[in-house]
Amino acid sequence: MKILQLSSAQEFGGAERHVSELSIELKKLGHEIHLVVRPKSPLPELVKSTGVKCYEMPLSGAVDIFSAYKLAKLAKKLEIDIIHSHYGRDYPLTALAIRLCHYQKFYPKFFLTRHHYLPVRANWAYRRLLNVLDCAITVSNSVSSTLAKSFHWEISDPKLKIIPNWINTQKFSLSQTKEESRLLFSIDPNKTVIGIVNQLTMAKGQHLLLEALYFLQDKIKDDYLIVFAGSEHDSKKPYTKFLEDLINKFKLNNKVKFLGHVKNLASLYKALDIIVIPSENEAFSIVCLEAMVSACPVIASDVGGLAELVKEGKTGLLFPVNDSRTLSEKLFLLLSNQELREGLVKNAQLFTIENFAIEKVISKIEDLYKKSILTPKP
Repeated sequence: MKILQLSSAQEFGGAERHVSELSIELKKLGHEIHLVVRPKSPLPELVKSTGVKCYEMPLSGAVDIFSAYKLAKLAKKLEIDIIHSHYGRDYPLTALAIRLCHYQKFYPKFFLTRHHYLPVRANWAYRRLLNVLDCAITVSNSVSSTLAKSFHWEISDPKLKIIPNWINTQKFSLSQTKEESRLLFSIDPNKTVIGIVNQLTMAKGQHLLLEALYFLQDKIKDDYLIVFAGSEHDSKKPYTKFLEDLINKFKLNNKVKFLGHVKNLASLYKALDIIVIPSENEAFSIVCLEAMVSACPVIASDVGGLAELVKEGKTGLLFPVNDSRTLSEKLFLLLSNQELREGLVKNAQLFTIENFAIEKVISKIEDLYKKSILTPKP
């Protein structure tokens, strides 16, 4: 098949990793893969030397008719079978391109993936524009429900498919010891290390972990360290300053380490004892899968896609959104119960490998593509 992936994102995140890995794996399966991006996109670097062909277009918004025209022209020239759009602002633009293709009696299939938990602001004109859509993939049940409401679809609509994100298990199968991993990040091998791996922003909830550890100061006997891996996109760093103020207020100055953006995530997970995901919401959570497959026990907010991955007392522990007091209780439970930690890790690893291995998940997308192009032209 000839497949064109489209993403206008200019910063690296979970969706961008998804697009790059999907493109690379489909190329390995023998398909011809083309990738359309905006200038300064991180994606071309991620697929460099893989045989995936990249093209730049302005992709400057939902009504970018110029880019829609260029996209339709490129798709027809390359005889593309599937156009797959991954970013909310690109859905209408892709729909315009598909309509232009139809005008020329050329009929590529239109796929989109919804990676975000927020609803699409779809008025009647938007919904009408996207009625050329062949398949909408969502990464979790919660996202599927939200998208169905946005477009006034039944949850059983045949064009709506739930296919989760995936994990490349080989990347997280390290022979390193915990001590060797900690040496890479200058972390004391004798400390209990609790981490958050995510962008520094209020929505990701790093402040909740600080509050939870403050509540536990008189209970925790072990020497511990809080690790924040991730950076803040705002150049003025307002949230980082807020965290620093909390650290001073709670007298945690020697208990917190900011690592910034971390490339070697496999070693980082190996260095942690517990990972916390206190997000306000998540469509899915690649971080959760990475921690699980890395044998790092997880405590997460009971919301969205996180609640579909973390099964209370089986694959991890859950706490109510924004409830740092309950988070502190879950932390104490995990810190004081080694048998519980070992059980959660064992279950979580098995659950992740059985359900989210990259080969299994991408084969499901490939199957949808194949079935779609067998559908008669309109």
